[in-house]
Amino acid sequence: MKTCIAMISLLLAAQIAFSQTPGQSAIVQLKKAYTLALAHQPIEATTQLYAGLKAIGNNAYADTVMKQIYDIMTKKESRAYKKTSDKGVFLLKAWQSRDPSPATPENERYVEHIFRLNHARRFYSSPQPRGYDDRGMIWLRYGEPGVKLSLL
Repeated sequence: MKTCIAMISLLLAAQIAFSQTPGQSAIVQLKKAYTLALAHQPIEATTQLYAGLKAIGNNAYADTVMKQIYDIMTKKESRAYKKTSDKGVFLLKAWQSRDPSPATPENERYVEHIFRLNHARRFYSSPQPRGYDDRGMIWLRYGEPGVKLSLL
């Protein structure tokens, strides 16, 4: 696992070195945020997330990032996202509003969300575009259940 994360980090660093446009750089930052969150580096993950969202603007990749957060957004937020002129800033504000302790340098909810997203895709995988079924959506929204009932 650590070797895989180290290789991904190395590849992301190489992408940063050879990136040509600001939009590509923002995409690299957002991918790195995801990787850092899974590697239990919340401060670095949050820094990369915020920088990437500030720089992404209306790049098509903003819609990919939107798909990661879609299932925890309200309907009002989803409608507003479609109408916004700067999707990156909209997503940045959405993540900042979900930060349970804004005074700290990390966004704990983002890191928790990435773990939940990874779990949903792994254990509740589906051919749906989001990569998980309705059970995964529930896991993503509410996390691990406090009580598990057995029917046997």
